[in-house]
Amino acid sequence: FFFNLCVCVCFPRVNVSSPPLLDDPLLNAIGEKYNKTAAQVALRFSIQRGVVVIPKSFHPKRIRENFQIFDFSLTDKEMKDIEALNKNVRYVELLMWKDHPEYPFHDEY
Repeated sequence: FFFNLCVCVCFPRVNVSSPPLLDDPLLNAIGEKYNKTAAQVALRFSIQRGVVVIPKSFHPKRIRENFQIFDFSLTDKEMKDIEALNKNVRYVELLMWKDHPEYPFHDEY
């Protein structure tokens, strides 16, 4: 059996008061090394960690860029440097579910 499932959720997904991740000097420096954008470096970082990423864009140029992350790999040092970027900020808070008993973001990060 095959099911066609489309889920559309409309809500503000990103905490706009958070510092812009794609302006981070480290991500941009690594991007320059590989001739990639900071976004491509962030996507590649997640892929190398085994995280499934589902990037979104309506812009053809960015859609192409989202696929151009498999022609380079980050070094172990670069992976550790990116991991150390923890700024104790949640970019996605999903506040519309904050009263749900299973809401995962009440814990300190």
